Amino acid sequence: MTFNHGESRNYGGRLSKGKYLVFLTQDATPGNEKWLERLVQPLKEDFLVAGSFSSHRPRNNCHLMERRQILQTPLTSGQQKRINVAVGNPEYERNPYSFIWFSNTGSCIRKEIWERFPFQRLEFAEDQEWAKRVLEAGYKTVYVPDSVVIHSHNYGPIKNFRRHFEHAKAMKEVFGKEEFPLFKSVFSATRESVRADFRFFQSEGGKRRHFLRWFFPSLLWYLSAFTGLWLGTHLERVPLRWRERLSLQPSILKK
Repeated sequence: MTFNHGESRNYGGRLSKGKYLVFLTQDATPGNEKWLERLVQPLKEDFLVAGSFSSHRPRNNCHLMERRQILQTPLTSGQQKRINVAVGNPEYERNPYSFIWFSNTGSCIRKEIWERFPFQRLEFAEDQEWAKRVLEAGYKTVYVPDSVVIHSHNYGPIKNFRRHFEHAKAMKEVFGKEEFPLFKSVFSATRESVRADFRFFQSEGGKRRHFLRWFFPSLLWYLSAFTGLWLGTHLERVPLRWRERLSLQPSILKK
């Protein structure tokens, strides 16, 4: 059977015997001894909570670009607890994507709800697709900021391109969302992101001249990321035989 994230989670769920399903990906580790207790707590407190998910922190050896993105993205490392609700929520109707964000990097799911709403057979974004279905069925999901997992990557430009291509491809195929519609935005988004890295570098105590060692890695990292997002958004430009070759997951599985 070809690997995919959705079915691998379902396989683990079928083998489990407990009340809750707890997922932790192979490249993540608990950030503190209270990680699991705090992750499970929202499901104990409210039977309408279908699932909860952890906050992310980068590893010590994480490069500047990903460290900044993790630490400056509220969806992954925000300090405020979020309870996501879809039914009767006008904000969800206007923009559902911040509400359906859910991460199986570190998550807890009520097993009886998973039995009604198993994961779909998807190579990417199986967690967000699941969250969308349970939210629209009237359940809640909760982001738990004090349940921390350590998780980051040190991808170079090629893997980074594939990662972002796969993300945009999933957003288009699963949700119909155009993640990065305009190619000309690749260059302006790269410029602004390198500037953001520079400001972040200085905020961590780095001296202006020392940023030179990060300038070209940052430039290439964002050029690859935004080009991957654009191409994943415009799948019609990619021949079918190339779509798997450009995705990150098949390249990992072959190793």
